[in-house]
Amino acid sequence: MVILFFNRFVLSRGVKIVPDVQSLDPEAQLPDLIVLPGGAPGAKTFEESDAVARLIDRARKEGVYIGAICAATKALVRFGAEGGWKARVTSHPSVQEAVVKAGWEYAQDKVVLDGKVITSRGPGTSLLFALTLVETLCGRERREEVEAPMITASEL
Repeated sequence: MVILFFNRFVLSRGVKIVPDVQSLDPEAQLPDLIVLPGGAPGAKTFEESDAVARLIDRARKEGVYIGAICAATKALVRFGAEGGWKARVTSHPSVQEAVVKAGWEYAQDKVVLDGKVITSRGPGTSLLFALTLVETLCGRERREEVEAPMITASEL
């Protein structure tokens, strides 16, 4: 995992995410996918960060996949407004009104893939979100290899 602008995240339930590699160089080559993890406090931090806004803007221009789960979808609304783009998305119900009010197409689906934007609803959909990210980047076969030993429910 590479985190480009923060040395660690503390998510809403106290889970800490610490990167294997940290790059503060805004000119560094972007990864194939940038994901904004959810949780209200972290999503608010993303939404207020000009550095994250610039990263997402650059990612959109360079054709990089952008993922957001839970309340982090709301940050995409700010970035989209500033960059002049919108996507069909889903999110945690707590930010649905803000997303719709901003004029974005909203879906109740567990995961939504619209072009290069991938969104999901929250903790209960995180496994399906992760598997969708794997499939998007690596193909259906790789997703099935990852999913098989997890013994997931027949329908997530």
